[in-house]
Amino acid sequence: MSAKSGIVNYTPRPLTEEELAELRALAQRPDEEIDYSDIPKLTEDFWKNALVNPHMYPPVRLDRRVVEWFRERADDDGSIMLAVNRVLLDYIAAEKKKARKKAG
Repeated sequence: MSAKSGIVNYTPRPLTEEELAELRALAQRPDEEIDYSDIPKLTEDFWKNALVNPHMYPPVRLDRRVVEWFRERADDDGSIMLAVNRVLLDYIAAEKKKARKKAG
């Protein structure tokens, strides 16, 4: 964390050799060997509500105070970004509603 800017940077840990070996082995398996029996079939409804790959967007740098505020309220680190996303989506919806009232 940069004390000057208050920006928090997160870098995931590198994969272990064991994890890399497992991924390589899985990549070599033919699709016919994959057991899909415990996975529900994906319907058109699923794809209508599917999210665009979140990793295609640039990372967002958050002020340290923002991260701390969400961390105090989160169950675990994984839920922090989901909570940030929910707050931002609520804010966007409120701004759109204000703009519609102002325009109409």
